[in-house]
Amino acid sequence: MSATPESRVLVLHLAGPGHEPFPDLAMAMRVAGNAAAELPDVEIEILVQGPSVGQLIGDKAIAEVPEPSVSVYACGNSLRSAGIDPSALPSGVKVIPAAVAHIAHRQFDGAAYLRV
Repeated sequence: MSATPESRVLVLHLAGPGHEPFPDLAMAMRVAGNAAAELPDVEIEILVQGPSVGQLIGDKAIAEVPEPSVSVYACGNSLRSAGIDPSALPSGVKVIPAAVAHIAHRQFDGAAYLRV
């Protein structure tokens, strides 16, 4: 999970109640695409936490990640709280045990952090 000294990471944190007018997964994907275009040497992680994990399944779910430099992570604690089985997630979405620990580790390693 640790970033190498040569790599640069941007963590985009999508958390919230999971409904309008708050940011949604589609917006986070647009932000990630814009960041990837302007920061081609940066690894971008979208970390979905809280009720927003519900957006990873159903009508709003992503079919695929638009940029190779973008990864999507779901908080395992949030999935459990929402009653979502990780096997229901689109392929390519990675499950991490706890968003708070993932964010902390990334920041300890020097990642940039933005809440979207």
